[in-house]
Amino acid sequence: MVEALRQAIEEATGASTRTASYFHWRVGMLAGQDGVVVPSRATFYRLFERMSHGRHTNGSARMRRSLVDRSSAAPARRACSGIA
Repeated sequence: MVEALRQAIEEATGASTRTASYFHWRVGMLAGQDGVVVPSRATFYRLFERMSHGRHTNGSARMRRSLVDRSSAAPARRACSGIA
């Protein structure tokens, strides 16, 4: 079920904004294929909140895309040698 939620979150990264109830439905569709039971709505929402924290999964699509672009274009950091 957790893997299905990860997949649903990844699918929504470039898409329009989705609600938590959409993710509950989508995970039911993905997990149901494998015979996995999706937990109650309240339990699912708690799990969803933890797994989507900091990703703006059900927030602004513009912010989500910006975060993805930022992480893929981030330059490599060099360790400071301490020599001035």
